[in-house]
Amino acid sequence: MNQVLVSIIIPVFNSKKYLAIAIKSALDQTWENKEIIIIDDGSTDGSLHALNQFSNENLKIASQKNSGAAAARNLGLKIAKGEFIQFLDADDLLSVDKIEKQMLMISGSTEKITLSNSIHFLESSNPTDSKPSKADIELYKSSSNPIDFLLNLYGRKGNGGLVPIHAWLTPRPLIDKVGNWDESLTFDDDGEFFCRVVLAAKEIIFIENITAYYRKYKSDISLSSQNSLKAFESAYQTLISKENNFRKISAEEIYAKTFAASYYKLGVMCYPKYKELSKNCILKAKSLNKNYKTNTQYLGGRISNFIANKISWKLIRKLQNFKSSFK
Repeated sequence: MNQVLVSIIIPVFNSKKYLAIAIKSALDQTWENKEIIIIDDGSTDGSLHALNQFSNENLKIASQKNSGAAAARNLGLKIAKGEFIQFLDADDLLSVDKIEKQMLMISGSTEKITLSNSIHFLESSNPTDSKPSKADIELYKSSSNPIDFLLNLYGRKGNGGLVPIHAWLTPRPLIDKVGNWDESLTFDDDGEFFCRVVLAAKEIIFIENITAYYRKYKSDISLSSQNSLKAFESAYQTLISKENNFRKISAEEIYAKTFAASYYKLGVMCYPKYKELSKNCILKAKSLNKNYKTNTQYLGGRISNFIANKISWKLIRKLQNFKSSFK
């Protein structure tokens, strides 16, 4: 079993500060048969100088013109020879036995996908000082039904969640089956990619006693903070792609309410700055669920939510947009 090769793919763009720590996390994995593939995505900060301290035959380096993380991961997949793929960003970490325990649990099956716990930690803090979210542990439950797993993740039962890309360990045949990362997306490209991968799997196996450490920054970019048409359009295209993938294998009534809520929320978020896109999102939501009434709890505080529910969420969004224009 230990003869199976695992490829760890790390895209790098101006990641000098934490790159060495991420690479050490990959090299220290107790699974011995591994290769670490570093893809420099046109860094200008001397990121690759961090590699000078490493001399390891398992380390492979390639460079490309700055094209984005999705393109870097696709180049990594082109180079990778492993039967299993571990994605890892250049500022994140893995618990030392993560890959080994996932490989042992999967027992060489290329039809199953495994995921670990995830811990989100602030940039300057010690990752081991934090604990996994109980809500995430509930969402990450093992499942032989990929559709149920993803719909719960997307918020079917209320609050949804996310799985950091390095929590997964993915059989290469699943990736070959569903295709590479979509390089046209600038937001939630990982969500779109793993939607396809998970739906193609026979089983999702959650292993609670291993961890993917996800570094967060005070300046982390969210969809609302990007506030650009390109970001909102990417989020919209991602939702369409996810819905299309569900449509191929599931009856609409199974996923309709969950996706309607996602479209509606996006429509609210991009209003009033991008009214046409907002209109398209709302129409998509209503086409999936004619009786859908938006949940406005994410719009702000108690007063904002009251006005949104009793009068108009559009009024609240206009006021919020007006206020943000002065920041």
